[in-house]
Amino acid sequence: MRRYPSWVYPVLGLALVCLAILVWLAPVQRSRTSQGNGSPIPEKSVPLELVTPHLSNADSRINEAVRNHFLPVRALLNRGRSNTDKFAKLALGWSSKWRIATDAIPFTKGGSNEKYLKEQFELHVLNGAELQRAIEQCVNEFIAEVHSIESKMLVDLQADVQGFSREHQLAKLDRQEIQSMFDQAISNAMQVASSDLQSNISSQLVSIVVGEVLTQVAIRLGVSAGILGTGAASSWATLGIGLVVGIVIDQIVMTIWNSWSDPEGKLVESLNQQLDLMQRIICDGDQDTKGLAQHFAEIANSRSSLRRKAVLEIYGIDGLSN
Repeated sequence: MRRYPSWVYPVLGLALVCLAILVWLAPVQRSRTSQGNGSPIPEKSVPLELVTPHLSNADSRINEAVRNHFLPVRALLNRGRSNTDKFAKLALGWSSKWRIATDAIPFTKGGSNEKYLKEQFELHVLNGAELQRAIEQCVNEFIAEVHSIESKMLVDLQADVQGFSREHQLAKLDRQEIQSMFDQAISNAMQVASSDLQSNISSQLVSIVVGEVLTQVAIRLGVSAGILGTGAASSWATLGIGLVVGIVIDQIVMTIWNSWSDPEGKLVESLNQQLDLMQRIICDGDQDTKGLAQHFAEIANSRSSLRRKAVLEIYGIDGLSN
């Protein structure tokens, strides 16, 4: 049997050890490479306990914001209340009474006083288009705050993920990339939830909420059979903003000829009461009517569920059913 030099055996043993190490490391290296090429499963999973405080904090802040976005409506109606005395003087003045008298003349077209009062009301007290814009602004401001709170949540959460593991795949993404993933995950969750419009923070939601609030105002204030009955009825099918203005005028203008010692004061008081009621219905609602507060609360609640699903999906956390 051929004998080899003594130094060959240690070298051969070392070579076998190196080969064994390489064979053992190959699957690990392939696993890391596959994760670096887009695998959704991170090497070190983020625990549910890390993301839960951020979700809870976002819920709390958004719930607080539910009642913080009524200022545009309140400011508009406060301005209107400060001018009701001007409208009362015009409504009870000779110009208005003259139009009522001429409208009563046979074979005349009529309606001049209703038109005059509506014009003066919109000029001095409340313009329908301004009311609609104020409600839209309330909704848009609430939606903007929801987006802001969610963006801050993602920034804080990303900082905690980086502190947990800088080698984590998502810890290396920037703010824009995380926001994009979050938006996509929200969209995915909405599709699973049958596209609930109340949680779809979009311009479509603004239109829906504004339309529903104005409808509730019209229903609660009611339409009498007075001088604006015909015009209001024609607007009911389309729920026009003019109906809201018409309702207020309709309820106070019939007091013009009542024999009170202070007709102007009574008219101002009646008009201010209607504006107060309108503000409560629009902003706060009640047990029978959904105002902005109730709409915002519904949005916050449904958005919370989607937000949780989106965050857990992004970070690959097994807790979607929790």
